Amino acid sequence: REDFISFDVAGGGDYTSILYYPNHSQMSLYERNGGTGTLVNIDIRNGWHHIAYVRDGTHTRFYLDGVERHNAPSTSTELLGRSDFFIGGWRPSPGYHPHPTHGYIDEFRVTRAVRYTADFDPNTNP
Repeated sequence: REDFISFDVAGGGDYTSILYYPNHSQMSLYERNGGTGTLVNIDIRNGWHHIAYVRDGTHTRFYLDGVERHNAPSTSTELLGRSDFFIGGWRPSPGYHPHPTHGYIDEFRVTRAVRYTADFDPNTNP
């Protein structure tokens, strides 16, 4: 597997990862909060894709190429309390495999505003 983005809570065991499984051409969103996990699997093929992960205080949404693929209740609006935030891999420390991304990430951004609340028309050109 390859981790695109991952962040976790210090000592809490809760984390979120956006992963890619190259052997299956599959993108996954994994959220673990309070000891339970949610895994959303999305089939993708070669090419550029627009990915959006949105948290708005009541829901977590995951979009692939402008289409909502996951919508679940959430109680958190920010990344406050998160100890680690990684782009292009997972925690590079003893006992953890970094699972680096073998590809390209273009125009990554984190904002305080909710950018998407419904399907949208993204720019999927590199």
